[in-house]
Formats: sequence, C-alpha cells, structure tokens
Amino acid sequence: MFMSVQSFTTVTTTTTTAPGGGVSDSVTGT
Repeated sequence: MFMSVQSFTTVTTTTTTAPGGGVSDSVTGT
C-alpha cells in the first residue's frame, strides 16, 4: 500500500512540476 501511494504521489508531483507534457515526462522519467 505504501509503495503504491508513494508512487502515485511521485507521479502526480512530477506531472505537476513538469511543464507541458507532464504525463509523458513522468513515463520517460526525463
């Protein structure tokens, strides 16, 4: 459970921080 929550939070944070295509950035990790 904690890993899932942490991963979801990380993805959300990355998406919010990443300008433009945040989703693509999260998947590629760039």
